[in-house]
Amino acid sequence: MCFNKEGEYIGIKDFSRDSEIFYIQASGSNGFSVCALQYLTNFNNPSSTVGKIQRAVAYLSENVSQKSKLCKILLLINVHFPIDLIKDDISARKNSFSREYTYYLFAALSQDNGIKPFFNDQEVQSAAIEELFNRYAGKGGDITKGGICSVCGEEKEKLYGNFSLLKCYNLDKRGMITGGFHKSQGVHNFPVCRECIADVTYGLVFAKENLSFWMSGENYFLLPKVRNVEIKDMLIDILSKRSKRKKIPTLKEVELQSITADESELLEEIAELTKGKDTITLSLIFYEEKNAAWRIIAEINEVLPSRIKAIYAVKEEIDRYSLLFLSQKERENSRYFFDLRKLKAFAGHDGKQSRKIFLDWVDAVFRSGKIDRKNLITKLVKTILNQMKENSDYYAFTVRDAWAVFLFLIKLKAIDAIAGGKSMKLASTNPYGTFIKENPDFFTQPEQVVSFLTGCYVSAVIYVQRQSKNKAPFFKKVHGLKLDKRRLQELYPEARNKLHQYDKFGLVAKTLDPLLAEAWVKVGNSWDINDTEATFAFTVGLALSGNIVNPDKSEQEEDK
Repeated sequence: MCFNKEGEYIGIKDFSRDSEIFYIQASGSNGFSVCALQYLTNFNNPSSTVGKIQRAVAYLSENVSQKSKLCKILLLINVHFPIDLIKDDISARKNSFSREYTYYLFAALSQDNGIKPFFNDQEVQSAAIEELFNRYAGKGGDITKGGICSVCGEEKEKLYGNFSLLKCYNLDKRGMITGGFHKSQGVHNFPVCRECIADVTYGLVFAKENLSFWMSGENYFLLPKVRNVEIKDMLIDILSKRSKRKKIPTLKEVELQSITADESELLEEIAELTKGKDTITLSLIFYEEKNAAWRIIAEINEVLPSRIKAIYAVKEEIDRYSLLFLSQKERENSRYFFDLRKLKAFAGHDGKQSRKIFLDWVDAVFRSGKIDRKNLITKLVKTILNQMKENSDYYAFTVRDAWAVFLFLIKLKAIDAIAGGKSMKLASTNPYGTFIKENPDFFTQPEQVVSFLTGCYVSAVIYVQRQSKNKAPFFKKVHGLKLDKRRLQELYPEARNKLHQYDKFGLVAKTLDPLLAEAWVKVGNSWDINDTEATFAFTVGLALSGNIVNPDKSEQEEDK
C-alpha cells in the first residue's frame, strides 16, 4: 500500500521478500501489528486486514516523535486513508495470488528510487517494541526491584508477567497457579526479562516461518542443534534463501519425493549438508495450533543425519521395488512413491489414540527405536480387512501398501526378528520360492509360508475365473475373513479342484502346488502363528502373486 509524502494513497505495488521483515505479532485475533504490516489471508474480502493497518498507522502517528517528518506523513495518511479503495485494489488482484506463498500487506512511502516500508523505519521499530513490552506489563504487571528471569535464569532489573507466547499455566482458573488467581500475579509465577521476551518471540516467529513443516497431517518444528560453526553458517544460508513453503501438498502432488510428504522439508538436505556425518542433531517438535495458542503434542529428539540418510536409502529401495508396482503409471515410471502417509494409513482412525500410535511409529523410524511386531501386523490386517469390506476392488493396493510399510520398517531394523523362528529351507528356485528366500525376516515360520502360498494359489484361481467369466466368485470364500489353520487346509484342495475344473492346473502344477505341499509337510501337526499373522501372509500372496509370477507366461504355456 503506497502513499506519497502528502499522505495520499497511490496504489498497490509488489515488494519481493529478499530481506528480513521486521514484524511484531498482533495480540489476539482482533489485535493489529504496530509495524503497519499484516498477513494477507483473505484475498476476496481484505477489509479486516486493511482496517488493522489503518489502526497501526493511527497508533504510530501518536507514538513516534511528534517533531519528525515521519509523524507528519503518518498523520496525513491517517486523515486520507481510503480503506474501500485499497480493499477494491487488492480484490482486483486476487487471481494473481498463489496459495503456494504467504503474502504480507503493509504500508510504505513511495520514493523516486522505489518504496520504503514503514516497518523498516527505526522509529516504527522502536514504537513497536515499546508497545510489545507495554502489552506484557499491562496484562501481568511488572516489577522494577529486580528478580530472576524464568527463561535465562539471570537476575534482571525489570521482569514482565503473562508472556503468552511461552507459558505453562492458566490465569483464569482458580487453583491453576500458586501465585494467586489475579492476572496481576502472573509476574510472580512466570517472570520473563525484556531480552528473553525479544529472543523467544523472534525465535518462535523464525521457527514458524522457516522451520515449520508438515508430516502426514501433523505440523512439526525441525530444530537443529549445531556445534560446527561452518555447518551452522551453511544451514543459516539455506534457510535465508528459502521462500515461504507450502504446508500441505495439492492433489496433483501425491507422488512426492520426500519421506514426510512435504516437498519443502529439510531433512534430506540437512543430512546431505553434513555428508551423513553426525555433526548435527535434530529435534522434531510436533504441535497443534488453535487460534493464538499452540501446544506440543510430541517430541522426537536426537535425530542424527546418518539415520536420515538410512531412511532415505530404504525409501529409495522401496520405491524401486518392482513387485509393488500395481498401477500402469507405476510400471511406466518404474517407481512406487513411499512416504509416511502410508504408515499413518494403518495407525487407525481413533482420534488421539491413532495419532499417538502414528507418532510412536515415527519416533521409532527416526530414532532407531522398536515397534512391536504383533501390534503392527494387527493394525495392518485390520485396515486390510476393513478395505475388503468397504470396497474389495482396492484391497490389493491396501495390501501392497501394508507390505511396503512392513519392508520399510524391517529394513530400518525398527521391527525385531522373531527369536527362535523355524525358517523354512526351500529347494525350489521358482519365483515363489525366490520371494520367500528374499524375505527371511517375514517368513520366520513354515506356517507363514503355508499362508502366503495359499494366498498365491487362490490368486491363481481368481485370475482364471476373471479370464473365463470376467468375474471371480471364488474371492467370496476369503472376502474380509481372518484365516486360521483349518480354513487354510480347506482352501488348498478347493482351489486345486477349481483349477482342474477350468482345466488350468498347469498354472501351478510344477511350481506352486508342490511348494505348498512341501510347506504343509513341514508344518506337520503344529501351528505356531496366530490368525492375524496367517491372514497377513495370505493377503500378501493374494495381492502380489500376479507380480511375483505372471501365470500367462509360466506353466500355462508348458502345459499346452
